[in-house]
Amino acid sequence: MRIRAFVTPIVVGGQRVGETLTWADTNAIGALDRSVAAGFAAGIVAIAALAIVAGGEIARRCLAPLDRIASLASEIEAHDLSRRLAMPARSDELGKLGATFDRMLDRLQNAFDRERRFTSDASHELRAPLSVIRAEADLALRSERTPGEYRRALETIAAEADALEALTRDLLAAARAGSAGEDAHGPVDLSLVARTVAQRMSVVAGTHRVVVKKVSEHDAIVRGSRALIERAIVSVLHNALKFSPEAGTVEIRVSGDTPRAELSIRDEGPGFSQTALLRGFDRFWRDDAARGCEGSGLGLSLAKTIVEGHGGTIALANAQPHGAIVAMTFPAATGSRR
Repeated sequence: MRIRAFVTPIVVGGQRVGETLTWADTNAIGALDRSVAAGFAAGIVAIAALAIVAGGEIARRCLAPLDRIASLASEIEAHDLSRRLAMPARSDELGKLGATFDRMLDRLQNAFDRERRFTSDASHELRAPLSVIRAEADLALRSERTPGEYRRALETIAAEADALEALTRDLLAAARAGSAGEDAHGPVDLSLVARTVAQRMSVVAGTHRVVVKKVSEHDAIVRGSRALIERAIVSVLHNALKFSPEAGTVEIRVSGDTPRAELSIRDEGPGFSQTALLRGFDRFWRDDAARGCEGSGLGLSLAKTIVEGHGGTIALANAQPHGAIVAMTFPAATGSRR
């Protein structure tokens, strides 16, 4: 038999007065070691199995929102963007991901709805001049006409073709308003652009016997596309000239004040109706009083798209005692000149 002994000295008053001796059979110690090792091994296996099962369940529950996002994304079609994750509010990363995904779907649905309305409105507007052209041609071909009647029919067709061309041009401009290719964000001097537009439109203003006057309180530097900003100003100015009385004045005022820069166009016409103040920016919408005037109803809508695409705002108002004001506000460029 083999034993294992442990000797411990007995010290009293700093002097060693004796010893204690403890011993045990080594076979018993080995058996105890083996029992403890077996217990640890079994415990480790049980803990590992529990960790695998619990970890898998936790992972499935934590990643369930991702699975819902993947399933929803695979089921969504272009004609139905109404479905949402509608996840319970939570502040962790998955909660933020779900909320962001729902907001993305909201933006996509709004974009698709706008495109559907635009397509429907464009089809309706294009149908009218085409119907007139077809009707005039059918009437002219139905029986022999006098040269004067043929001339009147051709004049009507030419006028409708001009309206169709103008509408097509406006539609193309509206479609390109947010084009990334034109959206070069460089410094743009609003005062210089306003001066250029006033010179360009001077001939049109002359035909209406209207004077375009530019007033600049300060230089105003913004960032954006000069071509697009100029197009927005032309669209608004064209409306102002159309409704201005003869011998009237259209005033373009530019003011710069960090962090905003403003360009406003004021005419001396009848002003906006209450309905126009609410719906003036709707595509193809025209006030009842303006139905007899030329135009497609896209001018203010186009200006709004361009201004908002530059991070700005545009507003309609009536001047006192009469006249209309369209104010466009842009974020001023850093370091703009005063």
